[in-house]
Amino acid sequence: MKSPFFTPDEEKIIKQEAPKAEETGRFTDAMLKLCKKRKLFHLGVPKSMDGHEMSVLEQIRFYEEASRLDGSFGWTVKLGASAGIFSGFMNREFAESIYSDPAAFTAGSGYPAGTAKPTDGAYLVSGTWKYASGIDHATVFTANCVVDREDSNPNEPEIRAMAFLPDEIEKLNTWNGYGLKASASHNFKVENVIIPEERSFTLVPKPDHEGKTLYHFPYLAYAPAALASSMLGMTVAFLDETAHHTDKTEILEEARSVLNEYRTALHDTVQQLWHECEEGPEPNPKSIERVDTVAKTLAQTCRDTAADIYKLGGMKVLDESSRYNRTWRDLMTAGQHTMLL
Repeated sequence: MKSPFFTPDEEKIIKQEAPKAEETGRFTDAMLKLCKKRKLFHLGVPKSMDGHEMSVLEQIRFYEEASRLDGSFGWTVKLGASAGIFSGFMNREFAESIYSDPAAFTAGSGYPAGTAKPTDGAYLVSGTWKYASGIDHATVFTANCVVDREDSNPNEPEIRAMAFLPDEIEKLNTWNGYGLKASASHNFKVENVIIPEERSFTLVPKPDHEGKTLYHFPYLAYAPAALASSMLGMTVAFLDETAHHTDKTEILEEARSVLNEYRTALHDTVQQLWHECEEGPEPNPKSIERVDTVAKTLAQTCRDTAADIYKLGGMKVLDESSRYNRTWRDLMTAGQHTMLL
């Protein structure tokens, strides 16, 4: 199958490097070189910052294909590239200082597991966040915090994202996942770090990006669509691997047909929401909910399909050193993400 996003040489690099990446628990130098050359972590970075500023539909198609080539590769690229969208919400000068590097990678967490206390035009920040995929090669970390003001209302917490530099965080070697081993999804923490105001942000586009659809597309719809698309790519790869070990072609083709139906449904709902964002900054909440529902349904279909196909591989799927087994483990690990359950 010819890749629509990668050359044959690039596909060869990804597949050849995958076992080594799994063994070391992080991207290899060859993988990182490819990502830098193609600016794969800049899919959502504005064109004004020399990014791709790719539409959401094109992004999720890309994540599916990258994950078909290798689960850890596609999953990590997806998380770094999707977090790169935050560049459109950050202070322009700070964002340019980070994303001028074609290898810039954004790791972090959307869960508000930290506190930020305002102090003299800055924030005093502490917290611990989980599953920062790509942490070993991250150049910036973004994480949500609850702002601790004197008049804060605990029933309506103020949430702001903080951007940390690598020397401001402590990596915790916590990732011991069953799959996605090369994603290096370790936890990290910060303790009493001063973050200037210009390194905090909310998901309100900066003036330079107010008219751009990508930066008005709701992240609560974008995230599950991107995650489910990556999981779909792993499922397609698992079917491809199974095809080498069974003659049950009719079962495999039926499975592909089912997946294609749900892929089309996700693409259609994403595109509908995109059109609404083109027309105005306030899309219909039901459209956002629809994307989330379809993405979760696709993820469940991937789990169910893979479980049905698993038995066709017999004992051959059990070899942990094989791409066949790695694809299964990556797929099952990806499917446990909280936004897909």
